[in-house]
Amino acid sequence: LWPWLLLLLLLVAGGLVAAWLLTRDNGHKRVSTVNVPNVVRLQQQEAVSRLNRRGLVARISTRSGSAPPGTVVAQDPNPGANVTRRSVVTLAVSSAQTSSVPNVIGKTAPAAVQALRAKGFSAQMVNVASKQTQGTVLAETPGAGERVARGSTVTIRISRGLVTVPDVLGQPHATASVAVRRA
Repeated sequence: LWPWLLLLLLLVAGGLVAAWLLTRDNGHKRVSTVNVPNVVRLQQQEAVSRLNRRGLVARISTRSGSAPPGTVVAQDPNPGANVTRRSVVTLAVSSAQTSSVPNVIGKTAPAAVQALRAKGFSAQMVNVASKQTQGTVLAETPGAGERVARGSTVTIRISRGLVTVPDVLGQPHATASVAVRRA
């Protein structure tokens, strides 16, 4: 009788051990998913805060664009996607507002400066000798159509015209030097 009771006891103990092994979670927590919120067009700080409240991690990359600096212009994954908690959401944040440089070649210096300021640029003027009419813009750097950050300086080269050199042949050196300088 004792061997049968011992065998029964072993079978019950084995069943309990098997049930325990099959029902335990091995320390793994259940994976919960989170719906990614739409943070495009928000300021970076607010976007990161919203993601953190949902249990997500924000990774920031910057790019220039037409949006105000610090504004989220894109996100990956897209809004509405279901991801696991602590997933990374990459945010593209505008680093500076950009604008296209206007074509000011051929304009007068005051008109060119006004056009550049209207687009958010400052102007640096460099006078150069040229056959063009005095005060005419000959070149600009960066060039027309290039997209650059607002507030950047655009250098414009302005014609100072041709200088007529007086005839100083046969004059004393001092008199000739004064005449050339005045020209």
